[in-house]
This record gives sequence, C-alpha cells and structure tokens, in this order.
Amino acid sequence: EKYYLLKNNYYEMLYRRGYYVEKKVLNLNYSQFKKKCIEKKRYFKSFKIINHLNDTNNKIIGFYNNKGLIDVNYLGLKIEKAKTNNSNSIIFITKRYLSKQTNIALSHFRRNFNIEIFFEYEILINPIKHFLVPKHVLLAPDIKRKILKSYNVKDSQLPKIKLSDPISKYYGAKKGNMFKIIRFSENIGVYLSYRIIN
Repeated sequence: EKYYLLKNNYYEMLYRRGYYVEKKVLNLNYSQFKKKCIEKKRYFKSFKIINHLNDTNNKIIGFYNNKGLIDVNYLGLKIEKAKTNNSNSIIFITKRYLSKQTNIALSHFRRNFNIEIFFEYEILINPIKHFLVPKHVLLAPDIKRKILKSYNVKDSQLPKIKLSDPISKYYGAKKGNMFKIIRFSENIGVYLSYRIIN
C-alpha cells in the first residue's frame, strides 16, 4: 500500500506541475496497482518519462531507490539512462541522506540536468492535501512582473517562502519564483497574498 501511495502522489505532483500524465495513470486504483506489480516485478519503482504540456523539450524521469544509499555509481547509471531518453529533468526518491561524495557528484551533474532529491516520506505525505495548507499557485514570470508592477513593490518587499519548504519542493519552484496564496476567511471571504521563493 505504501508503494501505491508513493507512486500515486508522485504522478499527481507531476500533473500539478504541468506535465502530461495520462488519466489511466492518475486514476489507477490499488487493485490495478497490485495486478501490475504481479505482472512486472519492478513496477512499483519504475516511472515513465513524461513530457511537459507547455514545453516539448522538457521531459522528466523519476528513480526510486527503496533499498540502500544513492551512491555515485547509482547516480551515474541513472543519469546516463535519463540522457539516453533525452530527459533533462530527473527526480530521485530515496530513504537515506546522501553521502558527501554523492553530493559532490550531484553538483557536477546539475550543470547539465535539473536534478531534484526527495526523501521517501516527502512523497508519501502530500503537502497540498493538509487541511492547514492554503492553496498555492506557482505564477509564470510574466504574471509575477504584472503583480509587482500593480502593487509597485520589489521582490525584497514581499514575504518569503524557503526553497526547501515542502510546498516549494512539491511544485518544483526556483529561487525568485512567486506563489499566489489563496485563503478563505469567514469574515472577509477569499483573500490573496504573495510570497517569493528564496
């Protein structure tokens, strides 16, 4: 059941980032998942290469290491696989912290690839479904510029949200991006606020 939840949440995360995830993948139920795991031994930790809806050059692939460390050899093999499949964005899901050597190798590979690291629990717990978390919308750069102009403010004058925040990681946000946050109040109804990722 854990692997089903992980895979489900992973694909939903990509869908919310604007990647094309087929409905049959998003709507896969637990019984169907178990059947596929019987048919294909490694199905629970294999992820499809997915294209972004607005950028045909943006392909993402995920790798789930459910056993040991992500070491330098593992990293190299998976990045070579991503390269072969013309994927420039990679997500690694792991149970353990990365070694110093792996982090050094990561910094090298990040020159050519957009690489994200998630711990297993970060995928198992979907942050946007927590009842205390308001709706976050990651804004396009042109929308951000319009909002800054309309309020006559600079990035530095707005509240911040950390790059390491679970919501920032969930949406694949970058430094300098802006979130629109939608809250509901019984007194004033819906109200908006904005935060800059730093």
